[in-house]
Amino acid sequence: MAEVGPPDYETQKLEIEYLMKQTLEKGDTWYLVDIWWFKQWKMFVGFESWDIDQAGEDRANPGPIDHSSLLKEDNKTLKEHLVDDLDYYLLPAEAWSKLVAWYGTAVGQEAISRKVIEVGMFVKHCKVEVYLLELKLCENFESNTFVNKFFSRTDTIDNLHKEMRRTFDIPDEKAVRLWNRYMSSTYEPLNKPDNTLQDAGLYHGQVIVIEQINEDGSWPRQVTSKSSFNSSDDTYVFMPCTTSDKKDTGKTTRQTEPGFIQSWQRGKSITECLKYSLQKEVHTDVVFKVGQSQKNMQAHKLILSLRSCVFEAMLKGPMAEQDNIVIPDVEPAIFEEFLQYLYTDEVTPTGDNVIGLLYVSKKYDVSTLEQQCLTYLSSSMTSDDACFVMEQAHLYDEIQLMEKSLNCILENGDAALKSAGLISLCHECLVKIAKEDNLKADEKSVFEAAMIWSESACRKQNKDLSPESRREVLGDVISHVRYPLLDQEYFVRNVVPMKVLTTSEESKILQYWVCPDVNVSPFNPRKRTGGIEREHYVPPWSKKPRGNR
Repeated sequence: MAEVGPPDYETQKLEIEYLMKQTLEKGDTWYLVDIWWFKQWKMFVGFESWDIDQAGEDRANPGPIDHSSLLKEDNKTLKEHLVDDLDYYLLPAEAWSKLVAWYGTAVGQEAISRKVIEVGMFVKHCKVEVYLLELKLCENFESNTFVNKFFSRTDTIDNLHKEMRRTFDIPDEKAVRLWNRYMSSTYEPLNKPDNTLQDAGLYHGQVIVIEQINEDGSWPRQVTSKSSFNSSDDTYVFMPCTTSDKKDTGKTTRQTEPGFIQSWQRGKSITECLKYSLQKEVHTDVVFKVGQSQKNMQAHKLILSLRSCVFEAMLKGPMAEQDNIVIPDVEPAIFEEFLQYLYTDEVTPTGDNVIGLLYVSKKYDVSTLEQQCLTYLSSSMTSDDACFVMEQAHLYDEIQLMEKSLNCILENGDAALKSAGLISLCHECLVKIAKEDNLKADEKSVFEAAMIWSESACRKQNKDLSPESRREVLGDVISHVRYPLLDQEYFVRNVVPMKVLTTSEESKILQYWVCPDVNVSPFNPRKRTGGIEREHYVPPWSKKPRGNR
């Protein structure tokens, strides 16, 4: 039963303040609330110490929740480039429900709810998926008519397949295949139904085609002459599996008659034989003790020497090591995948193994595997991972990958600077980002990223978390934050209390706001060329007398 009216402002403050401490949990629902409305509510309940004098006053009452400033003209779709804590605030479901019960919502407006998802190839963390992935669904290869649908990045390829069946009214018993279209005539099969859309590398606005089997059992792709396909014979066919689908092939296991030798080699290709010999330790002649646990892993000197010049020197040259070789700096799971690649050329880079595989491929000079890892890092990178990838590229001196990751950060500045990978950056990389003129980020995000990074750096270096220590670890980053671009109230309430600037530096910035011709060096007062232009939103209560804030 809904509450008749809101409780007193002190109770509101305590209840919402408690709920705002809730951490993000995968699968939970959070809600967007307009930042101006929320600031007005905070003023009304005296949420901050400086608002106590206006707490409970009618003129500060925010009225019904109004998030029209966040939406396009259709009053349904979010505007692009909205930023957390700058344009909107995220609230857990219970906090949102209480505010709606107390204040209601503006006429004709629906709640803006979003799910919490787990993101990051390498540094896993939860975030609210504010912007969903929009895909263009197409019924056949020849059509240029699309149905636009929104999906979560955590939806699977199978979820996508089922939605396309519903959208185009395709019966469950009809076999289909999914393809993503890169250009007008280039297609790639979506072969892994359990992969998420994020893992599959699908991007906003990508065209997805659903291909239906012909009546004669052939596929349209096999008879077309106009398109090119990156495919193989094992393209995944989506069809509900029933017991009737399981056919008896008529084949029986070959039995070995008495007096005959069991042949594990029979019917296997050379790759399959090599893989079997590795897995079953057939004729192995070298043992590795891998990782901190020194797990025993056996292999064949000949195979390793043929694949790696480093192994050849270790195992066959005049400086050859003993049969038991200790490798403490590689995890056993990574080394196992590495050995499998050396024997079969088979490997599946993922967010969990790619850095380890990149390290071991460089260590043993296996350039083909190294290239696969770099390609995966480059193609799978998002704003959530770009900082981590940049640091790895810097560590391994991969210039092209570093440039691509830097560009990703610059293009998605606000999101990248709030990602969990930020603290993995070294000081040199952080400076490189902070000083870039074409960084698409609000200066508030740059300052807050610097504070988050400095806290992590102090802990890593066993320094106390004092303003002096923060300033010491930040170094040149301090001067690359463009403080003159910050909102003056934000500067006073958030920057000054951190005490990372000297008194003379603070005075210089304040003087600049009064007299813009004052020299404010070493700080840059010019807007970043990549900065996002924002509409000036005037909240509906701005015309009311509000007193001094």
